[in-house]
Amino acid sequence: KIELPLAPILEEMKNTGIKVDKNALQKLSDKLTLENEKLRKEIYKEISTVASSDRLNLNSPKQLGEFLFSLPPNGLGLNSRGVSKTKNGNFRVDVKVLEGLKNEHPVLSLILKYREISKIKSTYAAPFLELMDKNSRIHTTYLQTGTATGRLSSRDPNLQNIPPEVRHVFIPEKKFTFIAFDYSQIELRVLASVSGDAKMIEAFKNNIDIHTLTASQILKKDIEKITN
Repeated sequence: KIELPLAPILEEMKNTGIKVDKNALQKLSDKLTLENEKLRKEIYKEISTVASSDRLNLNSPKQLGEFLFSLPPNGLGLNSRGVSKTKNGNFRVDVKVLEGLKNEHPVLSLILKYREISKIKSTYAAPFLELMDKNSRIHTTYLQTGTATGRLSSRDPNLQNIPPEVRHVFIPEKKFTFIAFDYSQIELRVLASVSGDAKMIEAFKNNIDIHTLTASQILKKDIEKITN
């Protein structure tokens, strides 16, 4: 009664696709390339006393891990305590690890920014340019059984987790407009109603942010003293 009637609607959505501003997308791709090239030069300048551009591939987690944790003159000699390794014995250098180390050396912030821009370019800008059809439309596949929670997911490409830097390239057809609907904290509102929790109900009735209220109660602080 729910899933089967939805299937043809999702198929129609897939076949229709979503329009992309090709020029804006190309400009974004070119901009990201220039930004990353500038960052790459800054990174090599920052570590020039230890490594050269022909010795360190910033896109290689293995090389980056070795460089960060090897002792000089082969690396920065950062403290690797608490940093786990892959099954191949290489240091993990994901965002979480780099964030935890960024106060250890100025180059870490630059590498994080480089990684962020590289991901946007490789995950969104470049693939979108290839996936557009002759009408500048992108067609994703919607999965009804892709998540444990029952939400829809999307693949080839994933159009449900678009970073802010990329969203402007999606445009409506002429005479159409985009509109967004958001049930604000719908699950918590249902929870408040079903449980009859007086504090939750009061918070929603008075437009008090439920997370701020929760923090104030846990920390035993006035709600005005709770920061974002």
